[in-house]
Amino acid sequence: MRQRYSKWLAIISGILVLFVSVVFALIQSPEVLESPGLLSLTVAQPIPHSIEEHEDCN
Repeated sequence: MRQRYSKWLAIISGILVLFVSVVFALIQSPEVLESPGLLSLTVAQPIPHSIEEHEDCN
């Protein structure tokens, strides 16, 4: 009985931690829900000038 209880307690605790993590992640980044797919990639635009002597440019 005790092993069954501790197994279910571990499973439920893990699910609860996962749920809370997802909720906080969505609070921090709500734009994830607006993306058309599950994964969205950001592609860098080409630099409109030469990069010589501008290696530390932001």
